[in-house]
Amino acid sequence: MFGLLNSMAESKENKLLEKYYEDKYTRNSKWANILNPELTDEEILTPRFNLQLKLVAITSAILFIVSVVIISIATYFFKKDTEIRLKENELKLIDILSSSISLQFSANIQYLTENYDQFKKQNLKELKEKKENLIYFVILEKKLDTYNIKNQFKQKDFFEANEIDEKVLEENILTHTKKNTIVPDYVLIKNASLGQKNILYLIDTQFNNKNERVIGVFSTKSLSKLFERKSINKLALVSEDGKIIFHPDPEKIFLQTDISNTEIFTQAIQSKLGNGQIHYKENNEKSIGTFKSISISNLFLISTVSEEILFEEVYRIRNRNILILIICISVSIGLIFLFAKTISKPVLTLLRATSRIAKGDFKILIEPEYEDEIGLLTENFITMSKGLEEREKIKDAFGRFVNPVIVERIASGTMDLDGEEKSVAILFCDIRGFTPLSENLEPHELVEFLNEYLTIMVECVEMTFGIVDKFIGDAIMATWGALPSIGNPAENAINTALLMRFVLEDYNLKREKAGKKRIRNGCGLNFGPVVAGQIGSVNKMEFTVIGDAVNLASRVESLTKEFRTDILITESLFNEVKEIYLVEKMEEIYVKGKSKPQTVYAVISRKDSPDKDYPKTLNELRTVLKIPSKEINNV
Repeated sequence: MFGLLNSMAESKENKLLEKYYEDKYTRNSKWANILNPELTDEEILTPRFNLQLKLVAITSAILFIVSVVIISIATYFFKKDTEIRLKENELKLIDILSSSISLQFSANIQYLTENYDQFKKQNLKELKEKKENLIYFVILEKKLDTYNIKNQFKQKDFFEANEIDEKVLEENILTHTKKNTIVPDYVLIKNASLGQKNILYLIDTQFNNKNERVIGVFSTKSLSKLFERKSINKLALVSEDGKIIFHPDPEKIFLQTDISNTEIFTQAIQSKLGNGQIHYKENNEKSIGTFKSISISNLFLISTVSEEILFEEVYRIRNRNILILIICISVSIGLIFLFAKTISKPVLTLLRATSRIAKGDFKILIEPEYEDEIGLLTENFITMSKGLEEREKIKDAFGRFVNPVIVERIASGTMDLDGEEKSVAILFCDIRGFTPLSENLEPHELVEFLNEYLTIMVECVEMTFGIVDKFIGDAIMATWGALPSIGNPAENAINTALLMRFVLEDYNLKREKAGKKRIRNGCGLNFGPVVAGQIGSVNKMEFTVIGDAVNLASRVESLTKEFRTDILITESLFNEVKEIYLVEKMEEIYVKGKSKPQTVYAVISRKDSPDKDYPKTLNELRTVLKIPSKEINNV
């Protein structure tokens, strides 16, 4: 028997056998784990993506994205607003400061102009009283190409208090005259600092006498008062050659820092309007610069501020908002997690109930927890499970009287109630010597015997995708091809007969051990056209096949007694499977209802059977099956 099963599994037409039983449970569904009765509830309730976590993740992601967008937009406009206010304030500040510087320089120049004659006459006492921030005044006279000191004035107290070396100052002034040339009525203002303790500037000009230059050296005390203000901006007064004249950082004044190569100074020089504001990058630091030109001596007032410092408050607010966002999201995640549990818990309960229904347990003891959509779903699910239980009971009970395959198709609405012509394989199987056997049994023993025998025979039919058409006493009628099935109907029918042979042998071994007599059966098979459909009255119908091919199969089954064998097939069936089975041709015989003699074949085994000791001829088969030389006529 096992050799036959292996042959069936390996045959070309029954390769789908294993796949059939696999699909019977999984249906190629992504929910195969629920339909698999081998899985535990814990395994079923561990999905790849937890619903509770998905709700938390999705809601948190939405909250995070919305918050980030709001914070980004708010930060962007806050930065723009801060930048606009800076531009407005800086332009106003520079306008006021440049005006103040111009007035101070103009007053100093005016002072030098008005007192030029007094300097020449060396009326120094009156000069000192009038201009205290003037620490040194000198008139230079040009001889050939060199300027020499003609007259000079010094504030000795300032020189002594600030440790200024007069000779060094004079040398610096003479060096200045060699490097810088001027024309009448032109004023040149330069940084004149002599060290870290002295912050000075000079005003160099030429009056009516082209051979004389007037230079005044002033302290920056009065100038520094104009720059005294607490601000994040850095103000610088720059000469036309890019040298810093005044800056809040004294070191830049002492070193006479040159900024002529910076972008802000280049823009100031090139500007036609004489003022403006730019974004620029210097030493990898982004800054905003505001500039304005001062008409006196082409000076420039430049204000710069680092964007990092400017937007420090903006970034502080942004970081504070991010912290608030993190706190809000953390709290939200906790609340959403608790809320999601109210959704996921009843869903998991329904999932557990679904798995139980998939296993055939329809007694679902659950109650709706909430009066919402989930609660309504639970109520409908309970109603559905009760309906399925009733349907399954009816189907199970109905399936005991009607073939389960037909029941399933009727229940699913796929059964075609109209008759149609099909080529079908038909099998009739009958017990030999049933009449004397039944006479020796009590009624309940007879029923028990028939149920036991018919059960194993029907299992053979179902294993090969056949349909039990009807029971005729102790006989079975089965068909293949009347309804869509797997494999070759002709091969499946003969496989069924062979299975019946082997399971009957096993059944007889059990009977002999129990002290009971052996039983034998005969199988007649045919293949041909029939009409398949629902046949009967309005009140009672059954699915069956009718036609001459059915009658011939019944006649061939009765011939198994005469030919002393258990399986006979017609020539039409043999032509469908002649390369698969080992058969022995019997003599032609006339059967009732046929005018021409019929050729039948006794089936010995499958040609691909791995059992090498199995009978190869009909006589050997008769010996193995213990078929007597003379059949019992009573059936």
